[in-house]
Amino acid sequence: MSGMPRGRILHLIDTGGPGGAETVFLELAVGMAQRGWTPTPVIPEVDWLDGALKKTGLNPILLANQGSFDWPYIRSLRRLLRSQHVDIVHAHLLGSGLYGTLACLGTQTPLVCTLHGRPDIPPTARFRALKTRVLRRASNRVVCVSASLRDHFVSTGDVDARARVIENGIRADRFHGTETAGLRDELRLGSETLLFGAVGNVRPSKDYANMLRAFARVDAGNSAPHLVIAGHYGPDWEAFRALERLAATLQVDERVHFLGFREDIPRFLNDLDVFVLSSSDEGFSLVTVQAMAAGRACALTLSGGPENIVGPSGAALLVPPGKPQALAAAMNRLGTDPELRKVLGEKARDHARRHYSIDRMLDRYEALYEELLF
Repeated sequence: MSGMPRGRILHLIDTGGPGGAETVFLELAVGMAQRGWTPTPVIPEVDWLDGALKKTGLNPILLANQGSFDWPYIRSLRRLLRSQHVDIVHAHLLGSGLYGTLACLGTQTPLVCTLHGRPDIPPTARFRALKTRVLRRASNRVVCVSASLRDHFVSTGDVDARARVIENGIRADRFHGTETAGLRDELRLGSETLLFGAVGNVRPSKDYANMLRAFARVDAGNSAPHLVIAGHYGPDWEAFRALERLAATLQVDERVHFLGFREDIPRFLNDLDVFVLSSSDEGFSLVTVQAMAAGRACALTLSGGPENIVGPSGAALLVPPGKPQALAAAMNRLGTDPELRKVLGEKARDHARRHYSIDRMLDRYEALYEELLF
């Protein structure tokens, strides 16, 4: 399909990342361009996503809204629809889906809106009922990134039964190598130090307090394991400080390392003996698939997306969210059993690569675009 003009897509998001939604936005814009579609990425500011797009040769348009029902922003989007001869709008998250819908009113332009997690439509959102009613416009198609997320939003009435499920995909070849980030050298740890690790921005849904409480219960055969966490601290600096204080209270602060945002996630994952996800809620969890594709043994909470990802494959240990004793038991089990880590890692790699490729995701979105346009 590459090289054949397919149509013009305006890709719209109101956050700059880094994060899962922004990564999927990037992969869709780049992937569809490679398949012959003409992308127009519209993002709010110069941030991670701006730089990531430019590295691929795509120059985004910077356009930010100023809150609920920003009519000048809507007019700007409408001008873009005309000037760029847009055939379809693909928005991410509720805010962009709402603005994209309002910009498309009175035109023949269809809109796809991808919802990435429950926080996309918070229960306390202002004008929630009105916003979701607008999102359910007849010519729109709402996509949820997991079956559990779709079931949730259907049950709340925020989306209707037409909502699709298209699970996220990754470029598995990026997680195929064996090169590491050298974390043990970086942190001056012994080569045999057992490393548990996590990736994700510091935010409430990641429930890093649960992870710290679980880690404090891990002895892994008295080998003094360490925990490394890679993720953007975001605007809530106090939340990060609270985690530091908790680690000190639990007397694990010398073995817990918050490393901030890192670009080298494939190599970071290769350093880990066990990948841990402690979330209370996940729409999908892109990094879980990345860790599985890298062949890591995984201890994951049943937080929505992870159980959909793993399914009946047995490719990871799954425990209830918010239960540090249960998470600690899974971490101890993996930490003390190298053979189990090897078996689960191989099973995880195979499962991720067979079911969550980038091409599978692009195929399904492309089929949806063609359904709307042709």
